Amino acid sequence: MGTPVLPIWLTAPLGAALMLLVAGHVIAMHRGRDVMQPSRRRIRTTNGVVALLLTPLLVYAFSIVTPAQQRPFIFAWLTSMALLGITLLLAAIDMFNNARLGNEARVKMREELEELKARTRALLDEQTAHNPPLKLTGDEPERPHDQREDRS
Repeated sequence: MGTPVLPIWLTAPLGAALMLLVAGHVIAMHRGRDVMQPSRRRIRTTNGVVALLLTPLLVYAFSIVTPAQQRPFIFAWLTSMALLGITLLLAAIDMFNNARLGNEARVKMREELEELKARTRALLDEQTAHNPPLKLTGDEPERPHDQREDRS
């Protein structure tokens, strides 16, 4: 009851590596401002900050505080679970935001496609007005035999 759940030599390096990875991800998102939608970047940055807070708290909960220290142990685990819940909530918000952005892009592309179709029709109509279609043999409907001119 007086020992932590996991040894510190295991959790501390993993926690440090995870924090470096998350911090690098957040920094990379801010360097590529032109590539990512602002709403998407804000949600993911917030989620990264929550992950940066959660990681050392989990290292503390797993490897420093012991179940014998009841109040700190319960506080560490409740706070960890609350931050984990916030992370999941932010992931769901990101999912719905991505669906919204996808729908907006689809509508915009559909409008652009309709505009291109209208332009193409107008160009074809203009081209046909300036250059009437060629009459090819066989284009005229057949007349009955008695209406044909007799050249004998």
